[in-house]
Amino acid sequence: MMHIYGGELMSPIDSLENYFRDAGVSIIEAAFHHSYFIHPDQVRRQTPYFPNRVRQSREHYPGLRKGATTVWNAGDGRELKLDDNSQAQRAWEKYTGRKLERGSGYGVRHIWGNMSLFRVMKPGLSTVMRPP
Repeated sequence: MMHIYGGELMSPIDSLENYFRDAGVSIIEAAFHHSYFIHPDQVRRQTPYFPNRVRQSREHYPGLRKGATTVWNAGDGRELKLDDNSQAQRAWEKYTGRKLERGSGYGVRHIWGNMSLFRVMKPGLSTVMRPP
């Protein structure tokens, strides 16, 4: 017999966390166990790889799409090209010598504080990798 559930639905994050906890590992531990980082020496050799690129943002660059050029008014006035995360993927390949295959389940993630705003506003930061 089927029952119709009328209660509040559990948050998917809470549900996933419960499964991980039951297995004896946290989501953070699992994520870091399957994360790969660029060696700091590679990053120190050249950063950023694409200093004239900035992450496209509808909020900060309204009406402009990937490939459009704009001027960085908050800084030195240089011309910038709006891009998606593909330049960060290219930087990964240059730093590591490993191609990031589409559909592989892996992607480039930037680890920093609340820098998403800064990343779309300051040129080069969408492809910069910081050493510890």
